[in-house]
Amino acid sequence: LVIPSAIAGDLTAARISLLVGAVGGAVLYAGLVYGMHANMKRTFMFTVRRLADPSPHLA
Repeated sequence: LVIPSAIAGDLTAARISLLVGAVGGAVLYAGLVYGMHANMKRTFMFTVRRLADPSPHLA
């Protein structure tokens, strides 16, 4: 079902909304990826240092 009056009007507002939503989604996704990457780096380095350090209670 297509509403002719909806597609006959000016689509500028819809295009701007789509652009704003796409940019907002990309920024949100990039922030999420950056946060996950930073957390994985931190926990990986913690694990490597813990495994490389000889345990004092075993000596």
